Amino acid sequence: MKLDAKHTASLRSYIKLLFDIVQPSLDANLQMQLRNAVEEINAHLTGDRYFNRRKYMEWKKRYATPGTDIVLKIKRYFFTVRKNSPVKALLNSFFRFYNNGERVIDAYNEQFVSRELTECSALFDTIEKYPLDPRQCEAVVYD
Repeated sequence: MKLDAKHTASLRSYIKLLFDIVQPSLDANLQMQLRNAVEEINAHLTGDRYFNRRKYMEWKKRYATPGTDIVLKIKRYFFTVRKNSPVKALLNSFFRFYNNGERVIDAYNEQFVSRELTECSALFDTIEKYPLDPRQCEAVVYD
């Protein structure tokens, strides 16, 4: 059976309406946990400190341990949430860190160290009787 344009449009709007009614949504508590997890990582990645790997492991243990309640619940909703919704943006941010956290942190730390070494080079050259060598400069920045 072939539908004409009018019937096809009607069918699409009916399916959309049905999807809107049945579409699951994240409860308020889970949304808050998700928001807290994303904001915590973003605070580290927009700060002015080296992102210690231990902090990431603590975050992952708290929010993103495979099989934990939050991860299982979030995975259930990931493909049902509309692309342009604010919840989808939170989900995308969470899974970006969940799946690629170490790479994201490594990239952030590389930029941070490079920026700090450049900004503090005058200090490193004059803080002691002799300028600090490159390894000493990096050690200062890492700590």
